[in-house]
Amino acid sequence: MTALPDHSSRAHSKLGASIAHRWMACPGSVRLSAGIEDQQSVFAAEGSAAHELAEMCLRKNFADAIDFLGEEIVIGNHTFTVDEEMAEAVQLYVDVIKADYRPADGDILLIEHRFDLSHIHEGMFGTGDAGIYNCKAKTLRVVDYKHGKGHAVEATGNPQLAYYGLGMIAVPSLVGIQIDAVELVIVQPRAPHRDGPVRRWLTDPVHLLDFQADLAEAAAKTQEPNAPLVPGDHCKFCPAAGICPALRKVALEDAKAEFADVIAEDLTAEQIAKLLEDADLVECGIRAIRAEAFSRAEGGAKIPGWKLVPKRAVRKWRDEHQTAATLIVDLDLATDDIWNRKLKSPAQVEKLLPKSEREKLADLVSAESSGNTLARETDRRAEARPTRSAAADFAD
Repeated sequence: MTALPDHSSRAHSKLGASIAHRWMACPGSVRLSAGIEDQQSVFAAEGSAAHELAEMCLRKNFADAIDFLGEEIVIGNHTFTVDEEMAEAVQLYVDVIKADYRPADGDILLIEHRFDLSHIHEGMFGTGDAGIYNCKAKTLRVVDYKHGKGHAVEATGNPQLAYYGLGMIAVPSLVGIQIDAVELVIVQPRAPHRDGPVRRWLTDPVHLLDFQADLAEAAAKTQEPNAPLVPGDHCKFCPAAGICPALRKVALEDAKAEFADVIAEDLTAEQIAKLLEDADLVECGIRAIRAEAFSRAEGGAKIPGWKLVPKRAVRKWRDEHQTAATLIVDLDLATDDIWNRKLKSPAQVEKLLPKSEREKLADLVSAESSGNTLARETDRRAEARPTRSAAADFAD
């Protein structure tokens, strides 16, 4: 089990980079969220575990992520075992860092480095996943790893990346060093994107200084007594979403206006498009209300008309090895009858081979999509072919 510090236990700024898109768009969310414990989802915890794996690889001289296959990483109340999917995803991040970092040229590598931006606004600080200063090109690369697969994150114009860029420039070991260009990089292996899993935004310190002014202005607005609450896509992970009057108002009004007396079969394509535009916000509001109700019920509060009930029980062996011995010895069952055998995954087999031999597996492996999903037209992924014809769907 890893001995690295739990990433999720690190101090987080109320005006941090990872939530900059929210508080810059909705200044009132900071005040409304004050005192509310941000319950970490299992997906966020898994992301923290992947970041710890990445840090282990980088600190151990760019060790391969696959070498940690089967290791357990504890994040809060969650325990994750490094599997092939996590290892393959993290390996791409490690490879990107390794390709951009040239120690022989005197490059500087910063791994999970804390930075302070209190000179912009009190209480602003953070931790950058990785920073690389390239001596020859006088370029600072800031690399951010995203383990999530639910939403593909854009690099260009991303306020979180710009925040990290400002933070890395302010790191003491880089202060005073000439920086002609700043390249902000997103590595997101598990969320398909037309530009691929590695996306880069080349900018310069002047642009970041312009962003710094915007950041300072937005931070100041969050301190105003009547800072506005502005619902939007940023509400999805807001800890105050369940009690936000602005989100609740918009969600309920949209639901009443758009979904009353609607029959799906009678909708035009334009009407469906309008409903899809509103659906995200409505669903976000409903999910937030459900989460708040569950949290209160778990805390002992009574929600009129609702109650807590146990989830469906799933049978499992108390102790697999002891059970197996009993089944074989006492019940005379054959070993092959009680154990399932299957070929190990490509990642697991790779671990058995020296690095020089792993490329020989290439012709034996395929990567196939599990199907299509609906996305906005602005999504950068290439459009897929429908699996069924529209004529078949609307046939009498």
